[in-house]
Amino acid sequence: MSSLLKNLAILLLLASSTRTFVVPQFDNGQVQPGCYNPPDIPQNLSKTPHRWREAPSVPPIVRRQTGKVWPGWQNLEHLFTFGDSYTSTSFNIRGTQPNEENPLGNPPYPGSTSSNGPNYVDFLTTTYNQSFLRSYNLGYGGATIDPSLVGSPYGYIVQSFRQQVEDQFLPFYATNSGVQWTGSNSLFTVFFGINDVILSYGQRNSTLNFLLIKSYETLVHQVCKLPLLEIFLVANASCSCTQREEEIFSL
Repeated sequence: MSSLLKNLAILLLLASSTRTFVVPQFDNGQVQPGCYNPPDIPQNLSKTPHRWREAPSVPPIVRRQTGKVWPGWQNLEHLFTFGDSYTSTSFNIRGTQPNEENPLGNPPYPGSTSSNGPNYVDFLTTTYNQSFLRSYNLGYGGATIDPSLVGSPYGYIVQSFRQQVEDQFLPFYATNSGVQWTGSNSLFTVFFGINDVILSYGQRNSTLNFLLIKSYETLVHQVCKLPLLEIFLVANASCSCTQREEEIFSL
C-alpha cells in the first residue's frame, strides 16, 4: 500500500500545467472540467455486436504476468472500475447488468463518455480482453475521493469514490450471489485524483492532502478486505491534464 500512497501524494502535491481547456457539456448530467482528447479507435475494432465474446487479435495492453496474485487476462471474468469522467461510461447499477449482448450492461456500447467515444474501460472490456469480460463501471463524472474533504461543485448528485464504494459496490455487488466474482477471476481498478487537484490546489493545504490520501487508503482497504480479493490496479491521472489556478476559479 506504500506505493499507492506515494503515487497519490505526488499527484496531489504537483502543480498543474498551463494548458488551456474547455469545460465539456454532456447530456447525461456527468461533467468534469479538464482536457479531453478522444482516443484513437483501433482500426480492427469489430462492429459486430458480439465482438467481445472472443479474444481480439490486438497486442496485449500490458506484459502478461502470471503468479499467485495475477491470474492473467485470459482468466478474468469480471471488471469493477471506480473513477471519475475519465472512467465513466454512465453505467446505472439499477439498470441492465453486464451480459453477452452488452458486456457493459448499460447504456449501449460505448456508453456516454467524456471522450465522445470509447474510453479505457471500453477498450479493456472489448478490445484488450482475452476472455468474455463483464464490466461493472461505477465511475462518475466530476467525482472526487471524499465529498466531506473536497466536494464537487455539482453537489452530492456526483458519486464520489466513497459513495461508489459504500453506496454502490458494497451493497450491490460485494456479496451478490448473482455476480460470481472472486479474487482469481476479477480485476478492480481505481482512477481518482484529478478533480481533487483541480478543486483544492488553490488552498495550498498540505493537511488536506494528507486527509485525502488517508481517505483514499481507507476506501481501498474496504474493498481489499473482502474475501478472496487479490487483484487491484491503481491508475493516477496525468498532471499535464490539470489546469492553472486562475482557470480553476473561473469555472
